[in-house]
Parts: sequence; C-alpha cells; structure tokens
Amino acid sequence: ALREEVAAQIKKPISKHEAWLAEESSGHMVNRFAEVVAANIHHTLERLDTQRFDEVGGLLADTRRHVYVAGGRITRSNSDYLFNHLQIIRPGVTHLSASVNVWPQYLLDMGKRSVLIIFDIRRYERDLARLATIARDRGALIILFTDQWGSPIGKVADHTVNAMVEVPSSWDSTIAINLIVEALIAEVQNRRWDAANAARRTDQ
Repeated sequence: ALREEVAAQIKKPISKHEAWLAEESSGHMVNRFAEVVAANIHHTLERLDTQRFDEVGGLLADTRRHVYVAGGRITRSNSDYLFNHLQIIRPGVTHLSASVNVWPQYLLDMGKRSVLIIFDIRRYERDLARLATIARDRGALIILFTDQWGSPIGKVADHTVNAMVEVPSSWDSTIAINLIVEALIAEVQNRRWDAANAARRTDQ
C-alpha cells in the first residue's frame, strides 16, 4: 500500500494517461471529466477543515502581515489568480517571480510578520520545498495548497489545505484547489469590508 501511494505521488503524465485509457469508459470526454471534477470537489469539501479555513482567512485579511505567493510549473496559474485578487483587496502582497534565482531577495524581506502561500502538487518541486524551509527559518508562516497525498512542504507548513486533483488526463486538475482559493478571496474581502465599516462607524 505504501509503494502504491508513493508511486501515485510521483506518477508521470504518460503513466497517468495510460492508466486512464486502461479503464473501461463510456460517454463523452467532457462528461467524464466533469463527473470526476465534481467528485473531486465533493470529496475536497468533505475533508476541508473549516476552522483552518477561517484561520487562513484571518491571516490573509491582516494587513499588518505581508503576504507572499508562489506556485510551481503547473500551479503557478493558481498562485497568479490568488495574487491578482489579493492585491486589489489589500496592500502588501507580492507574487514571487518564476525565476528561482531572484527568490533570495524576497527571502531577505521575510520575517515574523510574513505569510508565504505555496501551491505544490505532484510531482513536487524541490525548489519550492527549499523556499518554504528557508522562509520558515526566518519566522514566516507557511500556508500550503497541495493534493490529496500531500507535498513534502507539509512538514514545515503551519496550515495545509488538501484537494483532490486526479482526473482522466495526463495532467492533474487544480479546479478543486481554485474553488478553495476563490472562497478564501471572498472571505478576505468580507473581513476587509467589515473592518472598513467598523472603522467608519468609529470615525462617526
């Protein structure tokens, strides 16, 4: 069972494609894909720790903290989506460059008031793991978005959000991850709105 779990974590795209082809299937690809994605979302929400979700929402809404966002080769689109929304909602948000060579300059700015959000799904990226470890050593809080097996970054993460990613494709789906991301964006927006209204009432 352990061998099968490890094999699933590092499965290559061509292996995933062959595995799906080997299974009997019927119906159009769009319908098959949608059914699996819907199941992924359902199981992801079943396992979601809502208290952790609230804690993460509170951290991201706290403008005293600087938020850094990073993603991997596949998950960079998820990190980019989160960054684009957070920078509108609140100040102090940085999207780390895709170039690993410039990460040290971001790490120099990280400290105890920093939050680093990392997206990492199989096949997990060593550069992201090193980034998380160094940022943690500098006192930053680490929030990890990963798959059902869990990135090694989970060992140093303060909060980990797992989502189901497997679909009938050579590539994994990040739709369930992005569902949580969009819900978090809404949560942060609501918290910021409530804080602004409270400040206005105080001024009056």
